[in-house]
Amino acid sequence: MNAHAELLRRATSDNELADAILKNYKTAPISPREMVMLDYAAQLTEDATKITPETHETLRSVGFDDTAILQITLGKTQFDNSFVFNNGIFQLLIRIEVLARDLKVRK
Repeated sequence: MNAHAELLRRATSDNELADAILKNYKTAPISPREMVMLDYAAQLTEDATKITPETHETLRSVGFDDTAILQITLGKTQFDNSFVFNNGIFQLLIRIEVLARDLKVRK
């Protein structure tokens, strides 16, 4: 979450707003447009199979065109995939470190 926090602080240039969004974006002082975007991003992570044409229509109703919706989707999924990849590598490195330590102990 620290990486998310730092990225959000830089993007908003507002530490209090960043903290409010990180704590609970639903209660943060953001615009209705930003709320719809964050609801969509959350749905992509929670269960993308529940996204419907109505979901995209809601995004359009607050000013996002199809290009913007695609950009939000690609950005969010890229971020999620990077997190999964990085976490997988981190777990692998921990395992390699443990194995290397075990091998040293056996020598």
